[in-house]
Amino acid sequence: MAASDPTDGPARLLSPPPPATSETLPLRINAATRQIHTSLNKLVTARLALAIPPYTTDPILYLHGIHTFAQLYFTFEDSWQDLICAHLSASSPFVPPTSLPTPPPSTESTPLPSPSIHNDKLRTFLATLIPPSLWRTQRLENDILYLSTRFPITLPTTTTTDPLLDELTAHIVSTTADKPHTLLAYSWVLYMAIFSGGRWIRSQLQSAGPEFWKHDGLPAIARPSTPPSAPATSEQGMSLFHFDGPKDGEDIKAFFKEKFLQADALLSEEEMGDVVREADWIFHACVRLVGDLDERLGTPVVKNPGEKEEREGLGQGETVVAMRKSQTTVIPEGLLVKLGVLG
Repeated sequence: MAASDPTDGPARLLSPPPPATSETLPLRINAATRQIHTSLNKLVTARLALAIPPYTTDPILYLHGIHTFAQLYFTFEDSWQDLICAHLSASSPFVPPTSLPTPPPSTESTPLPSPSIHNDKLRTFLATLIPPSLWRTQRLENDILYLSTRFPITLPTTTTTDPLLDELTAHIVSTTADKPHTLLAYSWVLYMAIFSGGRWIRSQLQSAGPEFWKHDGLPAIARPSTPPSAPATSEQGMSLFHFDGPKDGEDIKAFFKEKFLQADALLSEEEMGDVVREADWIFHACVRLVGDLDERLGTPVVKNPGEKEEREGLGQGETVVAMRKSQTTVIPEGLLVKLGVLG
């Protein structure tokens, strides 16, 4: 996925670029991650062709992909929501303020703000940066649920050990807890991915047609204690790349980018460096996830994506489809066939 808009920012044709310290945080992230960003774009673009016609007749490979990358969104959005809840609790008039030692008076003519004041301002900024319509967790959960109930699929369960995902999600939790400002890296990389490259991905997915996504009224796989499914809409299965409202997210994007620029006045140089380094880590993590999917699904890019071997059913049984740690969907025995690997 693309993660930023390379056309943004003023043109610099008549004068040399200013030193890096005067650039905005988005420009610094984009400059530092340009090479790995390009590499990831190529990987995703090539593999998207394997997940849609004419290479395949169902979105099972696509579902495996979004299920894997969803774990990054689930983890960082959970961490962000935890920060928001903590901020609201600390800001409540019903909660007594924490007793903090008074810092000694500074001998400088212009004293720096105390760490507590800086942290309060930063947490207030982080707590108000993301508009409610930008969160992606619910949309990802809806996409995974929709597709997993309409196609024969075996996804990793909540008890399945995935060393790479475990490593990456543990890093996200620990890093954002220790340095909350690094959440900015996740929001810029993973949300701008949807605003920018995600638009193109959406157009490719939609080109597969309603039958490919079972938007044509075909019944879902029956599940016990589940009411009849509502008629499918054109967004189902790929609502990750859609936004509410008549402007298709352009207003949300504009708000987010404008608000994000306020970080320049809030972060110290060290914190800016933390965010840039974390953004680079995110891109490398995504590249590793693509490689892991290739290994598990047998989907290395081939010269002619039109050539493929038939899939083989490798067994049946009741399967727990893990959406996130807190939610699962049980698919009845005998209805799911494990996905075979490609040659």
